[in-house]
This record gives sequence, C-alpha cells and structure tokens, in this order.
Amino acid sequence: MKPNSLEKAIILLKKTEIFRCADAETLLRRIASEGETAVFSRGDIIFSDKSYRPVIGLLLTGKANVKKGRAVINTLLPGSLFGAVTLFSGNSFYATEITAAAKCEILFLSRSLVCTLMAENSAVAESYIAYLSQRIYFLTGKIEEFTAGSAESRLAGYFLSNAQKNTEGCSFVQVDNLSHLARVLNIGRASLYRAFDFFENEGAVSREGKKVILTDEKKLIHATGNK
Repeated sequence: MKPNSLEKAIILLKKTEIFRCADAETLLRRIASEGETAVFSRGDIIFSDKSYRPVIGLLLTGKANVKKGRAVINTLLPGSLFGAVTLFSGNSFYATEITAAAKCEILFLSRSLVCTLMAENSAVAESYIAYLSQRIYFLTGKIEEFTAGSAESRLAGYFLSNAQKNTEGCSFVQVDNLSHLARVLNIGRASLYRAFDFFENEGAVSREGKKVILTDEKKLIHATGNK
C-alpha cells in the first residue's frame, strides 16, 4: 500500500466498532504486509453471489451501493466496513450485491489477517463478537417492525431503521421501487401508498424523486409505538 493510503486506512479502521480497540502499531505492521487495496470504477461489482471472497472490506474513498435485487438498501461512505457478518459464515455467497456508485478505493482484510489481529489483541475478538451480536438484535428488530403493526408503523420503522444522512445533515431514505418495498414490509401497495400519503400530510416526510426526506422523526417514532 502507498504510505498515504496506509495512514488513512489505519485512521478509518480505528474509528470502526471492530478495530477501534486494536493497537495502531500492530494494525500498521500487519496491514502494510498483508492488506490488499483495489480501485473500482463507477458501476463495477465489488461483492456479489458470483464473486465471493472471505474478506472484510473497508471503503477508503468514494461511494458504494448495497443492493438487494434492483433496490438500493444502503449506501457506503468512506470508513464503512462490509463483509464482517459473512467472513466466518462458511457460505460461499453474499446475501446482497455491492457496486461502486463512484470511483472508490477499498482495503481488503483476509480472514487469516483478521484471525491474526484477533490472536494478537483479544479486544479485537471481543469487539467483533459485540458487533455480530448488535447485528442480530438489529435484524431481529427489523423483522418485528416489518411483520407486526399497521402499514404506517411498519413504514415508519423502515424509515427509521434505514435512514442515512445527506451532506446537509438531513435524514433520508432511498426508495427505488415501491412494489419491492411493499413486499419487504409484507403489505399491499395500496396500503403502502396510503401510509406514504399519511406521513406526507402529517409533515413527517417529504419526497424528492426517489429520496424520502425525514422531516419530523418524532412523528415517525410515535407511529411505531415508541413514545
């Protein structure tokens, strides 16, 4: 790795949940010798079910989209980790596809490198386990949100769980396909449209193309039943 990329990688890794307790000197030494970087152009596939690699990726520069089918379910920005959940799964596929939304540079940490870092610093192993535990709680919560309650409560829960921040600090959710979203929430399209209209009329959200701006998150929280 180039010195500038290596220095940036260490800074970003130390900000992540998994590697924030790692010794900086150990990270520097191991990644300098075993880390791998790659550059992807816009539209390139980084991860897919046809290109499985047992690695964790760290986005150093640029932007990438996490997709399920045609729907973009998350956007990765510099400092984002991906692949941690599947690194030790034993499966040879990913549940989602990651594509470059702009030219980006990515650091890849192999499974053997991650195991070495865990062995050299038990705090990394503990942080990894904590990260996976949080993901389990998060996914369980999403299942509860999407399978219980009214259309409004399910949609509000989806907005709150998938919110991102734009450059102005406003929360938004990317919704590319309403039919897909209706299937995800297990509600009819008509119910989904009514829920959308309800939150717009309440001033809780506004739509800008395929982006849904969360203009009043308190109203959305109230709609989920959490007051």
